Amino acid sequence: MKNRYLALSVFLLPIVSFSQIFTIGDSTTLTLGRRTSFSTGGNALFSGAFAIGDSSAIINGDADFTGLLTTNGTITGGGDLNFYNNQNVGSLRFVGDGDQVLMGDTLYVENMEVDKTGAVRVETDQVFVSGNLNVIEGVIQTNDIDDLIVTGQSSVDGNGFVEGTLVGLSTGEPVSFPMGINGFKNSITFSETSPGVRLVVDCIVPVAENLIPTDEMVGIADEVEWQVRTIDGSTEATATADFSGLDFLTFSNGEPIRANAYAPAIVIIQKEDTIYSLLNSTDATPENAASSETSGRIVSNTTIVLDTTSTRLTAAWIPIVDGPEFFVPNAFSPSGVYEENRVFRPIFVGAEITSISIAVFNNYNDQIYTYSESGNDLELESVGWDGRLQGGQDAEAGVYYYRIQLVADGQVYSKTSSVLLTK
Repeated sequence: MKNRYLALSVFLLPIVSFSQIFTIGDSTTLTLGRRTSFSTGGNALFSGAFAIGDSSAIINGDADFTGLLTTNGTITGGGDLNFYNNQNVGSLRFVGDGDQVLMGDTLYVENMEVDKTGAVRVETDQVFVSGNLNVIEGVIQTNDIDDLIVTGQSSVDGNGFVEGTLVGLSTGEPVSFPMGINGFKNSITFSETSPGVRLVVDCIVPVAENLIPTDEMVGIADEVEWQVRTIDGSTEATATADFSGLDFLTFSNGEPIRANAYAPAIVIIQKEDTIYSLLNSTDATPENAASSETSGRIVSNTTIVLDTTSTRLTAAWIPIVDGPEFFVPNAFSPSGVYEENRVFRPIFVGAEITSISIAVFNNYNDQIYTYSESGNDLELESVGWDGRLQGGQDAEAGVYYYRIQLVADGQVYSKTSSVLLTK
């Protein structure tokens, strides 16, 4: 007589192991009781009902769950997992060698862990992770914004990463994104966020031609860019970036700035801006700053605003100032998002300024801005050209020329060059 019901529990059969294809037929129900371990050595087809209590199912091959799956346990897969119309799939672990595919419609996962060589390709409508996302080793590959949504917490402690897009829900605690690109982990964490805001992070390779550094940067890394936005609403945040695989010694942009030491920093550009801004950073600690491939962590102490428009973040190489340093930006945007980019002024640190002289000219050599002052301990924050002509109208976008001279501690600092005004 054909068995139409098969019940397994810890008392009857704690461990069941199969070396070939394992099939649960349409009229069969397989139930795992508490603390039961179920393992297959090959592929598995569950066209009948499969109930996993507080237990674990280890499937070393591919698995198709065409029947009804009921579980609050853990499914460990060494091959492709296809859940078809099942939605609540418990916790998932991906192990083994080679690539795997996660398939189904909308999946609700408690915890998701990847600890393998190769990639896990997400080919579902959506995957919601309510607990922890932990990519210990390996790569999760996503294609669309809704592929992987974490409403719990993501760990950035592992060596693996998500390649593509990841959505995270802010709960008021730091929300982390274990991202990466081209084989390198480049995670980013946002702190001091507002609860209930859904953040979307894309990790991409930026267009090198669009990376225009200011004079306070040696250059901008062209290996990784984090594009961040919200699905709805907005939030303030500070950013911490873990980076690897960046070549800080061979920039395709920028010019060398002579200094005794250098450090990585986070730079930002938002939709309304046309040039990058330098975020004040602390704990910029490359593990090996002397080599071309560098890894480390950058902690920003500057608050940024994230909303539904895209904010682009990447890493730059900056000089560490331990004495008088004189910089002049090569571009500014009077209508930019960040106030420090709206006015053209020199940057000077490390000594007391006693004299300032600034003159700006157009292409016809007409002087359109001038400023001169002498005194003790002068501040540059209150001076500079705001992009307006002497009659009060806005100057046109384009290239302008300047002559700047500062005197600090009896030494003269001067520069004559051009600056780009952008709208």
